[in-house]
Amino acid sequence: MLESDLASFSERLTRENHTVKRALTDPQIFSGIGNAYSDEILHAARLSPMRLTSSLHDEEVRRLYDATQGTLLAWIARLRDDAKGEFPEKVTAFREGMAVHGRYGKPC
Repeated sequence: MLESDLASFSERLTRENHTVKRALTDPQIFSGIGNAYSDEILHAARLSPMRLTSSLHDEEVRRLYDATQGTLLAWIARLRDDAKGEFPEKVTAFREGMAVHGRYGKPC
């Protein structure tokens, strides 16, 4: 995913008509994003997880692409920093600092 340019991302995203959430979490479309990071990406892109990929406008695809790149790169850097070169001790999808994932009932 991180090696994709906007055109490749857009083509993969819209190849089939799915919800945006499903497209982001389907490893046959985008490998390695998963549920937690898809929540963070969608929040950053200001898109509903229920939007259909076929209904996205170019500007929304760009926002989603930018949010995907930014979210994944930020979390990779943060997790590497937290691990300090060691194998991570606490592997979980619920992380302190996430904007929306695992925050049910709490403000975003």
